[in-house]
Amino acid sequence: MVSILLALIHAVIEIIFLKIESQEVKTTFLHYSIICFNGRFGWVPFLENFTSTKRKVDSSKPLELDYECLQTNYCCAKFNLEYHFGNDSLAQLTKAICNLPMAMDEDSEKKLISIRIGNSAQDVSSERLFDLLTYGHRRVKLDISGIDIKLIMQRDKELMEKLGEVRSGDPEADPNQNNLTLG
Repeated sequence: MVSILLALIHAVIEIIFLKIESQEVKTTFLHYSIICFNGRFGWVPFLENFTSTKRKVDSSKPLELDYECLQTNYCCAKFNLEYHFGNDSLAQLTKAICNLPMAMDEDSEKKLISIRIGNSAQDVSSERLFDLLTYGHRRVKLDISGIDIKLIMQRDKELMEKLGEVRSGDPEADPNQNNLTLG
């Protein structure tokens, strides 16, 4: 009996947290619950805001999305949610941005969606970041001021050096390479 009561309490707490998190990422409770229960990889908050059929357009105030600071107020308390982009999820965001129309004049530039990436994209490759900047130009207003680009470039450089060592046949880079035989 106690275990059933504790399971019910746990379920209620989980539902409360799902409700809070769904508000933080500006999606419906049902949609967010399905995403969480299915454990979707590559999911990006706010992605449904990029489709014209679901986005509520308010010409007086353009849409502002902040991936660095996802927060909401619920029952007089402030809740924060951390989101970190990976290469696949940043590619999903870039793909969604590609479907937006380009701003061709000053008036349409004022209505662009503002996206603050911040430090949520510290774990992506420079290639994915470059894609986002290229395809986002004149489609969204991107704020990447929180990204340490030097760190990303250094990490990419180290990865490329490691790949070069493995391909060149350096036994220290790949200890199993000495065991290869050609037949």
